[in-house]
Amino acid sequence: MATPTNPQNRPCGDGQEVGLGRFFTVKHRSPLHLRGVACKARVRFDVRLDFEPAFQKDLPSASGSNEALLDLSALPIGQHVIDWQYDSPVPIANWLTTTELIADEAVLFRFHKRADSQFPRDYGVLVVEVVS
Repeated sequence: MATPTNPQNRPCGDGQEVGLGRFFTVKHRSPLHLRGVACKARVRFDVRLDFEPAFQKDLPSASGSNEALLDLSALPIGQHVIDWQYDSPVPIANWLTTTELIADEAVLFRFHKRADSQFPRDYGVLVVEVVS
């Protein structure tokens, strides 16, 4: 199964926001990933799937990567709630994050969030329906 790549090697905050709805339908066993990127900040990227903890990664990682990729390809048929947040142990100025939902190498959802946003709490929720 292919892992989505970032062919333009864009830093977070680049790229047009897409799919700003919150409900997406994907085919069963299609490659599906949630990608989180944090810039100008040290954060923990937490993801819950169907209200249960599913993934946690510190960004940047020990290797210096500011990106996390969660493989969701094994989701069973049905509706699933994916929620995430970026948390920092200390206040940070000028942070920036990008979150993407990627299916079959196509970005279905891309959202940028900045420290100077009107609502600066950095979290989100999506509903994904997996169909046969």
